Amino acid sequence: MKYATVQVEDPEGLHVRNCARIMAAATRLDADLSLIYGEKTARADRILELMALEAPSGSVIEIHAEGKEAKTAVDTIAQILRT
Repeated sequence: MKYATVQVEDPEGLHVRNCARIMAAATRLDADLSLIYGEKTARADRILELMALEAPSGSVIEIHAEGKEAKTAVDTIAQILRT
């Protein structure tokens, strides 16, 4: 398992465009990805679960990944959250 803790940098927080980018990346990578914010957990390939995290700008999200491309998956999702 690979994981990272990342701060959401977008001034609008984790919004629909970022969620769509995360979902697109998650569906093309060979890894099971989840994002955790507070008490909420979302599978990265489920846009409604991602949006339900309601993570504002500056919030800290944990990214967890398992699978062949776990490291690439964590790095990719972390980059999306940082932009």
